[in-house]
Amino acid sequence: DDRSWLANLEPDVLDWAYIDSSHAYQHTVEELALLRHKVRSGGIVAGDDWFEDSEHPHHGICKAVLEAVAREEFEMISPGEEAGQWVLRNP
Repeated sequence: DDRSWLANLEPDVLDWAYIDSSHAYQHTVEELALLRHKVRSGGIVAGDDWFEDSEHPHHGICKAVLEAVAREEFEMISPGEEAGQWVLRNP
């Protein structure tokens, strides 16, 4: 489980991280919460499977990312328009 692995990392140790794991909303929320403290300031968090359609089984990723951006935990660099890839910056 990536969350267990991330929880054991020192703070600000990663320059970037790419999420492509469970695709579930709560799992993505937890990954982003962990990555907020594991990716250095100015570092990148990116991922796959961005679907804005709330009926899509992977919509939870889009929802979790947009919520984190709305809480100003990350800055949106690129929403998932190109092949579902999205990119955030850790402020």
